Amino acid sequence: MIEFYVPGKPVPQGSKRWLPGGRMIEANSDLRPWRATVTAYAVQAMHSTEGASMIETGGAASVHATFYFARPKSHYGTGKNAGKVKPNAPMYVTSTPDSDKLLRSLSDSLTDAGVWHDDSQAVRMTAIKLYAEQPGMVVRVWRVHNVQ
Repeated sequence: MIEFYVPGKPVPQGSKRWLPGGRMIEANSDLRPWRATVTAYAVQAMHSTEGASMIETGGAASVHATFYFARPKSHYGTGKNAGKVKPNAPMYVTSTPDSDKLLRSLSDSLTDAGVWHDDSQAVRMTAIKLYAEQPGMVVRVWRVHNVQ
């Protein structure tokens, strides 16, 4: 298993734009730097984890990602309660970005890092979106073995 933390605001991979001449680009300009950062942290985690190696071609993998987002100002009190999270502030992020688009960005970064041959090897992917003091992402990837 490899596990790593990536600081920064998680960026989804989703919509593409068509440019003149039939060229397509990602609509989100923050995606490329985010994916490069995730790839670098994944490579570092593979090298620092004893026994961690690329999941063989055809091997199955499971991924769990926890995405952390900064709270909006409306979640904090005012006056003497400034800086304190309101008791009724939600724990989960139920607004954009979509979990599936965040996972798409992550899975392509894991492919770039060489964690697996292709993201089609991910047989289970789970995600949770939470509010936190610092934005970022915790990723866990492990091999899934056939058990009969």
